[in-house]
Amino acid sequence: MRWTVLVIFALLGLVGCAGPIGDRYGSYTQPPQLDDGWPVADAAAKGVDVSALERMSRGLASHGFVQLRSMLLVRDGALVFELYDRPSRARALQDLRSTTKSVTGLLVAEAAARGHLDLDAPVLPHLTPDPASFDADWQTTTWRQLLTMRSGLACNDHDAGSPGHEERMYASRDWVAFWLKVPREGPAGAQGRYCTGNAVALGRALESAVGEPVDAWAARVLFSPLGITDARWATYAGGDRVDTGGHLRLRPRDLARIGQLVLEGGSWQGAAVLSPAAVAASVAPISRLEGSDYGLLWWVSTFESVDGRALRVWETRGNGGQHLFVLPELGLVASFTGGAYNHPDAALPYALMARHVLPALGVQVSPNI
Repeated sequence: MRWTVLVIFALLGLVGCAGPIGDRYGSYTQPPQLDDGWPVADAAAKGVDVSALERMSRGLASHGFVQLRSMLLVRDGALVFELYDRPSRARALQDLRSTTKSVTGLLVAEAAARGHLDLDAPVLPHLTPDPASFDADWQTTTWRQLLTMRSGLACNDHDAGSPGHEERMYASRDWVAFWLKVPREGPAGAQGRYCTGNAVALGRALESAVGEPVDAWAARVLFSPLGITDARWATYAGGDRVDTGGHLRLRPRDLARIGQLVLEGGSWQGAAVLSPAAVAASVAPISRLEGSDYGLLWWVSTFESVDGRALRVWETRGNGGQHLFVLPELGLVASFTGGAYNHPDAALPYALMARHVLPALGVQVSPNI
């Protein structure tokens, strides 16, 4: 996993400092047992070095949390650590930005597992009543190519001049109609380009394939079985369409549920929620994007330890510091939310993982990441 070195090491030094703090962040306490279905446990009982977590908490508190809003750790199925910059964050809905895309990926993969669609079939018939009016490249573009950000369109959210840039899409009323007019820069299935329009189009196509609105499908197959009672999707087209490319809002504990679901291969508390095949497909590396492997709207990378181990990481990424890290070899889920939108502090979760969380589990991460 490669990061911007100067930014990350500045952050590492920052969170390693401990200054005067109140008693609230002076010592570790086990997360409270709530009536929300989460088992809780003492971190030490799950093999986590509590003193490392305490040092991290003190450092964060002494520097105003560096725009971190929440941080949760789940080990072996139990919530063992919970930190908020203010108490109200625990119950507040957080805008997940592009972590939403990974939720969308699970919803599409599950629809495929249930027979509603074929990931390698053309997606265009689910997006327009007249697919024959589009050229051959469009007519052969598949669900999987959109899920892996290989649409072939001139759409790159990291290039402000890109014709399909998300800000241009947001300025239109019908985002999918905009996306369908984006010029092509190459064949689908070739070069990966990070394009929010791909995820938005997948949401529209998913509605067609399953025969119900995305939010209803999500509630029925994912959120309700997980015990998530308050999930709020953003909309567009005057509120008529669900934004599956960003801005889903969940509580921190509910975000962590999704990570645990993926870790357990589609199960929650012993009950099957998603198909194991859908989860496995979501986190299987298929394409390359921004220096990382990429699955079905999930980032797939590694933490490199100093003893030569490459620890798999299934990850979501959202602007401002919205992240899930799922490390199957360690039985670990780490969930972060933040407010560092379009700011280098958004990289803080990586620093916390490398400097504190993994060492608390006995894993020293190479400084040459």
